[in-house]
Amino acid sequence: MRLKVFGKLWRMVWLAKGEAVPGKLLASEKGLCESPDVVGKTIYIRDERPDAETLDTLIHEMLHAADWSKSEFWVHDVANDLTRNILKVFRIERL
Repeated sequence: MRLKVFGKLWRMVWLAKGEAVPGKLLASEKGLCESPDVVGKTIYIRDERPDAETLDTLIHEMLHAADWSKSEFWVHDVANDLTRNILKVFRIERL
């Protein structure tokens, strides 16, 4: 699957529970966005959590893709806010 974020294409890969990406993503981590400078850049998302948490992780990694210069603290807080508000607007219960 391909995602377009801020005018750039990213490959999207869903990972199974416990699956690692050697040298990039530990089996315990939720997701990863590769640097926009990487040829064939990829966003990895672990597909083992409830949907709301997966949504939060996807938004988190897409924010990294949109602006690589933002701090992890900023990305974390904005992703949480966006996820919470999307769930609220669409009246989706947090799982």
